[in-house]
Amino acid sequence: MRWGSFSAQDLNRLHRLRVGIVGLGAIGGAISKLASMLEIGHYKLADLDSYEIHNRSRQIFAKEATYGHSKVIVVADEIRQVHPKADLILFEQGVSAKNIDRFLDDIDIVIDGIDIFQMNVRRMVFNRAKERNIPVVTVAPLGRTIASALFSPEGMSFDQYFRVNDQTPESELMIRFLVGLAPKLMHRNDYIKEDLRLNEKKATTDPRSIFVAAAELANWIERIFLESKGNENNPRPIPYTTQVDIRTWSKKTTTLHQGLGSPFQQVKLFWARKQIEKALSKSP
Repeated sequence: MRWGSFSAQDLNRLHRLRVGIVGLGAIGGAISKLASMLEIGHYKLADLDSYEIHNRSRQIFAKEATYGHSKVIVVADEIRQVHPKADLILFEQGVSAKNIDRFLDDIDIVIDGIDIFQMNVRRMVFNRAKERNIPVVTVAPLGRTIASALFSPEGMSFDQYFRVNDQTPESELMIRFLVGLAPKLMHRNDYIKEDLRLNEKKATTDPRSIFVAAAELANWIERIFLESKGNENNPRPIPYTTQVDIRTWSKKTTTLHQGLGSPFQQVKLFWARKQIEKALSKSP
C-alpha cells in the first residue's frame, strides 16, 4: 500500500508500465525522479547531452558531482537508487530517425522532455509515436505557468494541430509549438525580456514550474492508465490544452478544433514571431 492512494491493481499497473522519456533536462529529470518514487517499473531513457554548470538552476540532477557526466547514466543511477528493481534501457545518443522505432518498441507512453530548440526531433517523435499508436504527453514550464496536452493515437496529429509539414523551418516549429500549447498566453508577462537569450539557445525557466510540471505529467499517467479511478479523469487529447498559473492556481482550458488554422490563432502567431525576432536580434 502506498499512502492509501493507490489500490493493489493501480500499483501492479504502475509496476508493469513502460515509459519512454525523451530528453532528461529539466522536465525529463524531474519526472524520472517522481516516476521512480511511484515505482513505475520499465523505462527507456534518451538524451545525448551531459550536465553542465548552467543547468543547475533548473535541472534536478545537475550538481557538482554530475557536471560533465552523461544525463542518461546519471538519471538511470538515480532511478535505481530509489527503485532498484526498475528495468532500464538507455539511449545515450538520444533519438534519431535511425533509432526512433527501436526506442518506441514495447512502450506504453512517451514523455516529452525534449529541448524547445530541438523541434525537428520533437516533431519526428510525436508523428512516429502516433503511427505506432503510442500516446505522447507534453507539459511545458512557461514562465510561472505550466501548459500541457495529450497527443493520443485517436486524436489530431502534431502536424494537423500545429499546421506544419516537412518544409516548416525549425524556428517556426518552435513558435507554433509555444502558441499552440498555451493559446491563452498566460505566461506572456512572466519573463524579464532583457534576460531572454534565444540567440544562445537558452531560455529561462522558473524551477517551481518544473516541479509542478512533473506532478502534472504523473497526473496524466494516472488519468490514462489507472483504470480503478473510473471515468472521473477522462483524459481529453489535443485539440484540448490546459495552462495553469502556479501562483494563483488559475486554470484555463482551450479547445482549438482547427488547431492553429483559425484567423485568431494566426494573429497570435504573428505577435509571437515579432517577440521572438526581437529576442533573437539581441547580441549575445
